Amino acid sequence: MEVKLDGKRALVTGAGKGFGREIAKRIAECGAETFALSRTQEDLGQSEIREKGKGGSIVNISSIASRTVLPGASAYCSTKGAVDNITRCMALELGPHNIRVNSVNPTFVITNMTKGQEHTVSSILERTPMGRFPAIDDFLYYQANILIAEIKDVVNAVVFLLSDESGMISGESLRVDGGVGVY
Repeated sequence: MEVKLDGKRALVTGAGKGFGREIAKRIAECGAETFALSRTQEDLGQSEIREKGKGGSIVNISSIASRTVLPGASAYCSTKGAVDNITRCMALELGPHNIRVNSVNPTFVITNMTKGQEHTVSSILERTPMGRFPAIDDFLYYQANILIAEIKDVVNAVVFLLSDESGMISGESLRVDGGVGVY
């Protein structure tokens, strides 16, 4: 997907590691002035982020856990629900300043944080209607029909929300979940 973000500003939360870092890097490659937030300065210091241009768009990284409960994850689900709520509040407060605020809510994505959580994947897969099922043998050793989001799926959703193509979208939480959220 060829997207130009020259003249835009983007705030990416969770940008120190994993797909958050990849999102921030891709946005910068598209020409946006990129602001990356992370819990630690060390994480951000390792990111290679270019700054360029002006504009106004904030994309928070949330999770399907904000709307789809996961067993044993009440704290995680609650914090992701808070991300969705602050996204809507910020959209309302910043809209008059021509700043759009959205979030992306991905399903399970294989990162260093999620390795070893096969039980979570099983729970999600039982509720996933979409028919795209890539096999990932080195991580998930059971059945070959498994739906896992790839980092590029999340990155492309963020880039779309930052682009002019989504200029009338603000205050939304975009699910990148293969249909898990339809239940």
